[in-house]
Amino acid sequence: MNFTMVQWLDSVRSNSKKDPLPVLSFPGIQLTGATVRDLVSRGDLQAQCMKAIADRYAAMASVSNMDLSVEAEAFGAKTAYSEDDLPSIIGRLIDSYAEAAKLVVPDIGTGRTGECVKAIELAVQLITDRPVFAG
Repeated sequence: MNFTMVQWLDSVRSNSKKDPLPVLSFPGIQLTGATVRDLVSRGDLQAQCMKAIADRYAAMASVSNMDLSVEAEAFGAKTAYSEDDLPSIIGRLIDSYAEAAKLVVPDIGTGRTGECVKAIELAVQLITDRPVFAG
């Protein structure tokens, strides 16, 4: 899909048929046969999951996984993984404003952030009939 966000929004507004914009990233895992642990760790599987959802459902756009543990982990938080449940953050990384102020913004690619970027890079190659939104 090769047009600007403004052009896409104009087409959505002018179209009398309004497709939904569901966030199905983790429920869509059943379409791929992967485990949750594999999905949250591998950008290629995230892209395949997005493609499987796009192939099955008429939606106005494709949406990537929303996993806030990715950012917390990139900042240094300890993360627990499970085969069939979303990652969870263990304990606290900071306890005060002063500690928060000392945090260094991690580089893109730190931890699983690189896999999320990879997922979008692959998804835009696989899903060409609608925009792909990074979560």
